[in-house]
Formats: sequence, structure tokens, C-alpha cells
Amino acid sequence: MFGQLTERQPMTVAVALCHIPLDTRSELWAKLDAGARTQVLSQLSEVSLVGTVRTRILAREVAARLIRAAKIAATRPLG
Repeated sequence: MFGQLTERQPMTVAVALCHIPLDTRSELWAKLDAGARTQVLSQLSEVSLVGTVRTRILAREVAARLIRAAKIAATRPLG
């Protein structure tokens, strides 16, 4: 989900990654391909400019996408 989101909204991913625990961030970072990492890295200098309200909005958006992705994954047959 983060990889897909990075293509269209790299700032959202950059903000989300900056606000999650280091161990989780490291795991997610390792799963992103080189292109996605480049997109996120290009946004890092602007993350500090994102205000508290906008950060909360982005966090809700990421949470909603994760919930949708989990529901979709749960309905897919195994195998």
C-alpha cells in the first residue's frame, strides 16, 4: 500500500514514515523499491513544514487506506 501511495502522494508517505516507530519504519522502508524511496527522500526536507492539522489528516488517510487494504487482503482466497 505504501508503494502505491508513494507514486501519487509521496509527501503523505514521508510524513507517515516520520511519525511511526523506528522499527516499523525500517521494515516498511526495506519493502519499498528504489523508485519509491527516491520519491519519499525528495519530500523529506518539506516534512517539517507540514503542520499538526495536516499531519493528522494525512495520518487518517493512511489509516483508512491500510484498513481498506487489510479488508481486501482478508477477502482474497489463500493460495
